Amino acid sequence: MTFKRTLMTLVTAVLLVGGMVASSQSEAAASHLDSIGGVTYAIVDTGQSTCYNATSAIGAPSPGETFYGQDAQYHGRQPSYTTSDDGLTVLDNNTGLTWIQSPDTNGDGVIDSNDKLSWAELPTYVETLNARSFGGYSDWRVPSIKELYSLMDFRGTDPSGPNPTNLVPFVDTAYFAFGYGDEAAGERLIDAQYWSSTEHVSTTMDGNATVFGVNFADGRIKGYPRDKAAGGGVARHYIRLVRGNPAYGVNELVASGHGTVTDNATGLMWQQADSGAGMTWGDALNYCENLDLAGATDWHLPNAKELQSIVDYTRSPDTTGSAAIDPLFSCTRISNEKLEDDYPFYWSSTTHARASQEQAGSAAAYVAFGRGMGYMMDSWLDVHGAGCQRSDPKEGELSDYAYVPYGYYNSQAPQGDAIRIDNFVRCVRDAEADAVAEFTTFVEIVVANKGLGGSQWKTDLVVMNQGQKDAKIELILHTTAGDFAKSNEIAAGGEGVFEDVVSLLGYAGKGLLELRTSEPVVAIARVYNQTADGTCGQLLEGHAAGDGLAAGESAMLLGLRQMSGRFRTNISVSNTGSTPVEATVELFTASGEKIHQFTLGVEPYAVVQDIQPFAARAGRPDLGWGFARVTVTSGSGVLTSASVIDAGTGDATTIPMKR
Repeated sequence: MTFKRTLMTLVTAVLLVGGMVASSQSEAAASHLDSIGGVTYAIVDTGQSTCYNATSAIGAPSPGETFYGQDAQYHGRQPSYTTSDDGLTVLDNNTGLTWIQSPDTNGDGVIDSNDKLSWAELPTYVETLNARSFGGYSDWRVPSIKELYSLMDFRGTDPSGPNPTNLVPFVDTAYFAFGYGDEAAGERLIDAQYWSSTEHVSTTMDGNATVFGVNFADGRIKGYPRDKAAGGGVARHYIRLVRGNPAYGVNELVASGHGTVTDNATGLMWQQADSGAGMTWGDALNYCENLDLAGATDWHLPNAKELQSIVDYTRSPDTTGSAAIDPLFSCTRISNEKLEDDYPFYWSSTTHARASQEQAGSAAAYVAFGRGMGYMMDSWLDVHGAGCQRSDPKEGELSDYAYVPYGYYNSQAPQGDAIRIDNFVRCVRDAEADAVAEFTTFVEIVVANKGLGGSQWKTDLVVMNQGQKDAKIELILHTTAGDFAKSNEIAAGGEGVFEDVVSLLGYAGKGLLELRTSEPVVAIARVYNQTADGTCGQLLEGHAAGDGLAAGESAMLLGLRQMSGRFRTNISVSNTGSTPVEATVELFTASGEKIHQFTLGVEPYAVVQDIQPFAARAGRPDLGWGFARVTVTSGSGVLTSASVIDAGTGDATTIPMKR
């Protein structure tokens, strides 16, 4: 079964209050889990709203066009913050995390190199603020890398390069104080790194102990030397403490058994295997948009924050002999620039925008699930660690970059980041898209097409919600031309009426209709000949999933008629299961004489209507009365019925199956 959901996913209820001021920060924190659907690890959207091609900003591509499906075209939980009355702290309404508003550790009102702390100084700083009950709280902590990365805002622009202009940091400065590197103190503009509490389980560069941090100036996660700075002296970085939601960043992964892994903490479903090969960014977008896996086609290339959410920072090639991801996932092995066994970089859908307008969209963010390779000190090294987030050119030739034995690197980057261009892919979708699938109902055949004698057939669907809550409903029409789907809601105790439902779903023809609902429903459909006055039509019952016939089971179709110019009979066989079925149809006269037998094969989630089998197959156009027996020989989930049509009026009667 496949169906395509609307690209612009519905934003959760928290967005409706994003612009409101909470009566108190604590009240907002207490209610945040209800607002985000109960997930403990809410991924905040990147904020990126501009679409890009391989070099610059463009208008939003349409489905099927190159570069369709990028970050700006998928809307997740939009950033939403509440500043405390005293201005000292900021609550993230999505994650439930409360942050210190400013990294101004010495309290002079200026963010500069004097505010940076060493790793050894962090415990004392935390203890001091907790002893003071800073902002009214005494449970401050150094954030994990996943907590810290939740603040990343990809509306920022990378200032790397000469004479940067159009600078926008990678954090929302409407809520969080920010400072670039202190050039007056000899720092680079991009020296705005922040400590996390997440230590790399291996080492980087020259064997230093390493801690992951986020650079909100250039929009990256990197492993930084914990004690000794790369240029000598003690490593010092900014710090922004956090509190609340101790479950944030903790995955709850479950393998489905059909090629996917669901993270119940984030509400995301992942492709269990990767693409198996590297590709350009544009091809990566296309790969996910066209993925048909586990009965769903609404996959997309993950944005940078979604992708980073499945990094397992307790794992690395050097310490566990694996990629930095849970073993439930499979990762393709590669040979890296040092000719070591390693694991790939994975593309995100997020453009890593540059301050240079000429090349604003030329790079996209990736996450390294293997070593973060770079060329430094005349050698290929793991300079940033498994789990770093950097960026690569979206397309182009490797020969445009510096080459040393076995690989290409960016000679302009301080650590000579490896350049690959063709990176791997792991697609994602919203697991909540399946939330409506608590109950499944099938209407075995619905139509919107022309028939014999100038008839014009249509189908009206009526669905009653028998639940105590409003029901989400997904209508999925399975046809030989593919699946057509729309979603809607039905009020508790009410009915939803979908007139000419096949046309409503954008199709002309016939198919099997599947209803996936969040509450129990009953459904009927009326198939009728749309003449000038209309006809009464035939009633089709909705069948619950599992009501169909299995291999070895039979059903009878009684009271069939075939008389030239007066009555005709069609027989339909529908497959509501996920594997092909075969059914034998036996035709009988009213006296019980068997006059013909034939076999129908039906693909998964499909319907076959056999037109006038008494006349066309048995050679009995003037049979009179008769009946049929349908026996399933392989497969399961088979529904069958017949239509007896009055040739004069164009009206039809449904003959349901009798077991």
